[in-house]
Amino acid sequence: MSQTRNKYHDIVLTDSFSFLPKTFSRARATNTQLGEEQSTAYSFLEVYGEDGADVPPEIVVAPEDTVIVKGKPNTELHCIPNARPLHHIELQWFKDGRPIDQAGVPFSHNDLWNRTLSLIMAEFAHAGVYSCQVRTTTGGPILTREAKVTILEKPHFRSNLPVSTFGEFGRAINIPCDVHGKPEPNVTWYRNGIPLAETPNLRYEVIKKSNDDDSVLDERGPANSLHINFLRQEDSGMFQCSAANEAGDIVGYTWLRVKSKLFFPSGKFFSNHLISIFLQPRRQ
Repeated sequence: MSQTRNKYHDIVLTDSFSFLPKTFSRARATNTQLGEEQSTAYSFLEVYGEDGADVPPEIVVAPEDTVIVKGKPNTELHCIPNARPLHHIELQWFKDGRPIDQAGVPFSHNDLWNRTLSLIMAEFAHAGVYSCQVRTTTGGPILTREAKVTILEKPHFRSNLPVSTFGEFGRAINIPCDVHGKPEPNVTWYRNGIPLAETPNLRYEVIKKSNDDDSVLDERGPANSLHINFLRQEDSGMFQCSAANEAGDIVGYTWLRVKSKLFFPSGKFFSNHLISIFLQPRRQ
């Protein structure tokens, strides 16, 4: 195995030829993240040991802890054992101590030896501890290696922000940001593209989650919503809610339009009438 920036990549022997009693081989290194391959020059390979002697089993490539984003079509866990003779090796996969075929999650094996376990269309049910168990049919020790699978979820809106939000001059308003994800997304509010943190306003407040119980709500509104007191005409504008976590990010926006009340004195045609108009946000 080779290691680059703490990431392991498979090395596979691709070609070999012999001038007895010597064997020459070369390796191909594959970086699955970048889609690149490189092959080494031919090297001399000499195998030590008594011909035909049994070799006890060992796991030469163990499964690794893996983080998966929900909905990923395919994720592979590898467990590659070695022994002599090879055909005596038995390999089984388990999830949380149960045989994989009894775990209730979609999966498949990519080879006849069960060395690669594929998790299909990742869901939260795939999260858990996976283990591969290796033994030989002739008896001997049972080897086990474990790996933890964690499922993340990209932020998403459970209800989208409306294109326009109307508020009444002098009153309070709550603009919701009903976003969900795993882990809990960090929410940032913007006004006309500028973070609210950079334009402090005592009348603006983002409602924080008081505890881990979503059923407990702040009396002003749900968590992550923007609460504005004493609306003014200059509050009109575009408000954006941005949510991000390790799996991704999402942005929603709404135009806040402040409705102003104009009172006209009593007169022949406007006796005690109230006229409301909508003030459009000024373009930036």
